[in-house]
Amino acid sequence: RDLMEDLPEDLKSSKNFFKQIVLSVSSWLFEYAAEEVKADKEFMLMGARADVANNWGASVLKYCSETLKTDREFIKDLITINANEYYNLNDAMKNDRELALCAADKVFDALPDAFKNDEEIIIAYAKTGDWRVFKDLPEGFKVNEKIAYAYLEGGGDLEDIPEEFINYKTLLFSLSHIKEGRDRGYALGKAIEKIDKPVSLELAQKILGIDLNLVA
Repeated sequence: RDLMEDLPEDLKSSKNFFKQIVLSVSSWLFEYAAEEVKADKEFMLMGARADVANNWGASVLKYCSETLKTDREFIKDLITINANEYYNLNDAMKNDRELALCAADKVFDALPDAFKNDEEIIIAYAKTGDWRVFKDLPEGFKVNEKIAYAYLEGGGDLEDIPEEFINYKTLLFSLSHIKEGRDRGYALGKAIEKIDKPVSLELAQKILGIDLNLVA
């Protein structure tokens, strides 16, 4: 930071200079950029990509121009790249449904309460397969089949969905969408235990059609 604070004026406005250094660090370097750099959409989006790639906190909205902070299309592109920028939006932007939908898979907890009852937004979150999905839903919210399948499609555990949707149809679906690195055999055993019904020959054939290693 000491070096950046002593940056010559010509470098503060040099887009080529910032392109070279931001990609390997993060968007906080834009703190020292001239206004013409901070007002450049593509450079600010580049900063967002750098934040994600280098595991830095979301800070583009802290340093971009005031004009960009109210540019809805820029904001949409920004949170599509780094959903954590949603936390930095003003209240009006946070209450924009389309923007909330863009970020829902990463920041569901930060959404206004009204959006937490929105089926499309919940489905976007459910498709992450995050184990917290059903715990994060509003108290009393009625989960439907579409949400349950969206969760399984994202690799979520069958045992996490409401019991009314746990059956051999959803079992087969979940086995087909299990997350890479997870033990499919273990998941199968837990699911069969949960369903607590005999496995038919037809079902066994379908299971082996998904993964022959499940014969065990």
